[in-house]
Amino acid sequence: MTKAEAIAARDVTELTRALRADLTKGNDNIPGDLKKRKGWLVWKVTEINPATGKFNKIPIYPRTRKNRHGEQGTEADLANLGTWDDAHKAITEDKSISGVGLALLPALGVVALDVDHCIESGELRDDVVRLTNDTYCEISPSGTGIRAFWCGVASDGKNHDAGFELFHAKGFVTVTGNQVENDYYLFASDAIPLLDGTAQAELEQLSRATGRISKVSTLGRLKETAASDPRLQAINAAGLYERDMGGGKHSIKCPFESAHSDCGRPGGDGDTVYFQPHTNSYADGYIHCSHTHGNDQSKYWEAIGYDVEVEAFGNLDAGEWPIPQPIPDDLPPVPPFDLALLPDALRPWIADIAERMQICPDIPAIGAVTALSAAVGRRVQIMPKAHDDWTVVPNLWGMVVAPPGYMKSPALSEVMKPLHLLESEAHREYEIARAAWEIQKECTAIANSAAKSATLAKLKRDPAAEIAAAQPEPDEPIAIRYCVNNFSLEALGEVLMGNPHGVLAFSDEIHGLLMMAQKPGNEGLNDFLLSAWNGDGSFTFDRIGRGLNRRIDHVCVAVLGGIQPGRLVEHVTGATHGGAGDSGLVQRFQLLTWPDLREEWQLVDRKPDRDAQVAAYKVFEQAVGRGDSAGFDTGGEVDSGVDVRRFDPTAQEAFYVWLERLEQELRGDSLPPVMASHLSKYRSLVPSLALIFAVADGVQGAIPLRYLQQAIGWAEYLRPHAERVYACTTRPDTRHARALLNKIRTGAIADDFTPRDVYLKGWSLLDRDGVTKAVELLSDLGYLRSGQKRQQSGGGRPSICYRINPNAKG
Repeated sequence: MTKAEAIAARDVTELTRALRADLTKGNDNIPGDLKKRKGWLVWKVTEINPATGKFNKIPIYPRTRKNRHGEQGTEADLANLGTWDDAHKAITEDKSISGVGLALLPALGVVALDVDHCIESGELRDDVVRLTNDTYCEISPSGTGIRAFWCGVASDGKNHDAGFELFHAKGFVTVTGNQVENDYYLFASDAIPLLDGTAQAELEQLSRATGRISKVSTLGRLKETAASDPRLQAINAAGLYERDMGGGKHSIKCPFESAHSDCGRPGGDGDTVYFQPHTNSYADGYIHCSHTHGNDQSKYWEAIGYDVEVEAFGNLDAGEWPIPQPIPDDLPPVPPFDLALLPDALRPWIADIAERMQICPDIPAIGAVTALSAAVGRRVQIMPKAHDDWTVVPNLWGMVVAPPGYMKSPALSEVMKPLHLLESEAHREYEIARAAWEIQKECTAIANSAAKSATLAKLKRDPAAEIAAAQPEPDEPIAIRYCVNNFSLEALGEVLMGNPHGVLAFSDEIHGLLMMAQKPGNEGLNDFLLSAWNGDGSFTFDRIGRGLNRRIDHVCVAVLGGIQPGRLVEHVTGATHGGAGDSGLVQRFQLLTWPDLREEWQLVDRKPDRDAQVAAYKVFEQAVGRGDSAGFDTGGEVDSGVDVRRFDPTAQEAFYVWLERLEQELRGDSLPPVMASHLSKYRSLVPSLALIFAVADGVQGAIPLRYLQQAIGWAEYLRPHAERVYACTTRPDTRHARALLNKIRTGAIADDFTPRDVYLKGWSLLDRDGVTKAVELLSDLGYLRSGQKRQQSGGGRPSICYRINPNAKG
């Protein structure tokens, strides 16, 4: 069957076959200059109009095979446009695809001319020959028009009456490879010429609208008129809409056009068919046709695919809608941070940072305490019980949950400065020591070489001469490290071999570290971090190239970083529902905060509190053994070089009371498993904090009650923050519902929408699954009401659509 026969028979399958065959023949003719640009689409035929010979072409993204939708030229649109190879692969794999096309956007730098009905009896019209003689020109899929391409820029335009349309910044044109034989064809160039200024002006003039009403309305006008009229939407979805005639009338194609008396004649049925919504007493919307078939409205809507039985669903008065219920809070409340929970030596420093940055003190406080725990490391430890040898290394993991722009990164960077300064100083000392070692190593090698020569000379004279022992090589200096950033498992292990007191793994975005630990095949890093959390476990590496039995006696790594709420959900969901994150890593972040945004803001522009900085930095120096009064008690109960503390008698009794209360709750059945797992880490958190605070204030010996009370205060502060974190998975639907309701209230979503209308937009939290959760909750709360409608001609299953409660838009 030929294309003409397929069009006359309205046979989409046969027309698609013929179009695909044409492209196969013309594939090699398409210039490389076009093929190299990433702007390719594919398209399918839907409706065929045998009277005009035209057929609807639906553009489709070649990789996702989804209809092109949304605003053209956005990041999402550009990302989904394909290469020539993508388009060629799509049409090869999917036999229902009719052809390929090129999206016209400014970034592509291409101008395309479309001229309709300019080929008659196989001959191209003379004026079109002149316009397109020097560039790539091809015959359109219908066989009656042409497409021509240039490099350059031009204003988009359409002159419907003259049949000229110019594309540069929007739309798409089909590409067939059915090349017109002209001067460009004779030279067989693979490059597209540049559109010069004279030609550009002429093309823009030819494609300029004449001022008459166009038969095809602009997309924006159609959206505006169809937004509140479901019947007009159905006409558009069926491919029958033509133009806005003004005065409340819309020109459309008749679904029974083949039965018209003028079918097949040039010009077809003209403007004798129109749709008139809600005017002139046609309250339900009325299709008028001057031809026969009785203007049977039910027959029209059945052919269009619109279910009039659900019309009542769309005609609810505002008074018939319920008052929507408020969406429940998706996050439990959390208490503000009390600066009194900090030791005296750190409190002014944290208060100064929070005031200058105008942020909640939670963020710098969490960062400072976590960083100080890494500085203390294994140097000072605590036995929380009076007689038991249970020993806790005060090695803490801290995480700050906050959205972008919340100042979490600058705040964490500020509290990391003491460790960075210590690391810089240690590095300078290491460089000096290494230079001296290199010299000593060379001197030793020279001395041993000279001794060897002398010994050989003596042995030649006297085989019984005594052989002098060689000098041992000097030990290579070890780089002292306090923090690491970007690391592999093996590299971190090497650092710890030379730094047995531990280090801090700092990441501005902790998401990367968690993803790396959860990645299949990277279980070793996950196990290593779990061991490192205790601060006193051992680990042995067996790696080809690094050697076997590479043992670390004490693995001690503190962790600190920030994370965005959206990314946190992925990890917490895995931790609570048996996903990839169900390894216990998330629950080990004992210092976990998700503070509320500070509502009040004022401009603060002053110098930092230098005295507070000096006092805080001195705490870190003393913790790592570099301050003037840094001596800890050594030779304690664990091993030499470690200062081991216990509580004083009053603090010991208070700790037992607190621990008993915690253990009873953990052994009950009132806690969700993930919270029980998290709170179980407080057994070591509270004594660790008490020890760190005492060290910060320079306390030697037993830990007084005041520091235990501060630590218990931290546990009471941190628990609601942990509940907020884990609640983001137990009540996630509210986040999706709020996102959808926000789009409704801003007018981005029209009444009578389908879930597909929403998730194809690519909005955050509103993917297919997110929209499903959102409409279910909003329907339950009275914001939406569901119904059914048919959107395509030819029948088929009705789609679920949603009406918006007028009371929801306020």
